[in-house]
Amino acid sequence: MTPEEIKQKVLEYGDWEFWLDRPFGAFLMSSWGIGQSREYMRRVGVNVEWPAIIFQNGSWYKSEKVWNEFSMQLQTYLDAGGSVANIVKRCEDMLPKGTEEIKFLENSQLSIEEKLSKICDILG
Repeated sequence: MTPEEIKQKVLEYGDWEFWLDRPFGAFLMSSWGIGQSREYMRRVGVNVEWPAIIFQNGSWYKSEKVWNEFSMQLQTYLDAGGSVANIVKRCEDMLPKGTEEIKFLENSQLSIEEKLSKICDILG
């Protein structure tokens, strides 16, 4: 998909309105994008995905259509017997392994780039 096609698809979600300001855009954008992807959400047992995000000049924007679509995906998960408690439990179960891997990276001889990539894998 070209950048213009992506832009068009995101804008199809209707009226976007200011939501909140946050500094450190690149970090927030990457962590939010990874954390809301279907791949990451499946790690915690939920087959959902945040449909679209707009972040511009340090500000996040929201679309009711995006929120509603995400809510419907979550409702499907809940209707099938899922729960927030299940998600929390899976996240808690991931913590010891992630903590161990990060401690290993602190003293490893990997390059900074390799360490950052591995940390992104652990957190994402």
